[in-house]
Amino acid sequence: NHKMYFAPMSPEPQSEPTPGSPLAQAIDTSFGSWADFQEEMTNAAATVFGSGWAFLVLDPVTGELSVIQKPNQDSPYMDGLIPLLG
Repeated sequence: NHKMYFAPMSPEPQSEPTPGSPLAQAIDTSFGSWADFQEEMTNAAATVFGSGWAFLVLDPVTGELSVIQKPNQDSPYMDGLIPLLG
């Protein structure tokens, strides 16, 4: 999880996906807006028990994005999901 967390960091970070990009479109479809996604992700991260994680994941079967919580070092890969952000 830590490797995934640090890997996408950049010296020139963006605060949100490029408008119209595939990620921006998927977030709008799944959550309604970037702000709604931020609220859901923040709430999931703030309320996860103990040393767990909140993740933005892609379900490879349905193609849908969702926010999930995982305890301790558990990974979304364990549930067949692809983590995009943790």
